[in-house]
Amino acid sequence: MKQQFGVEETQLFVNDVRAFVDLIDTSLQSLTIEECLTISDELDLAIKDLRLVFDELRNKVAKTMESRDEKEKTIAMPDGSQVLVVRDWRISRTKVKTDELVEEVRRRATDLERRLDKDTGEVVNEKDAELDAYRKAFRFEPRWSAIKELGINDDEYCEKKFQSTIKVTKGMS
Repeated sequence: MKQQFGVEETQLFVNDVRAFVDLIDTSLQSLTIEECLTISDELDLAIKDLRLVFDELRNKVAKTMESRDEKEKTIAMPDGSQVLVVRDWRISRTKVKTDELVEEVRRRATDLERRLDKDTGEVVNEKDAELDAYRKAFRFEPRWSAIKELGINDDEYCEKKFQSTIKVTKGMS
């Protein structure tokens, strides 16, 4: 006989997680470094497992809606509340050929036809067109080491907050 799993079991799990969080919160000061590392390692694995379960549950809802050709649906939840579920598409791109893509953006941006300003009839400088295309086509995030190498003081462009952190490498003897 197939065991039913549902809202009650999920609520018990959520309650257990909340109790665990409270326990860690109240006992954090008394935990040893080894205990902190052990617990954080186990939690990291649990978080990954929960993310997989979360994704699978959401995927099942999306696939069910897709099979029924439903774009959106209002669902009555067990607690009596109503939720609106809207199916959408998410694109996942992998194995991006970054160098080739950057080169293609550069090639197209510097094409004479694209550099022609339709309003003024003037031709935009090749380097300006290239830089403009990169700004439009890619998200730039500061690379602070490279910025420092240019002699730029990052303090002038951001607020910094220092926080101690750790890196854990397993298998050391």
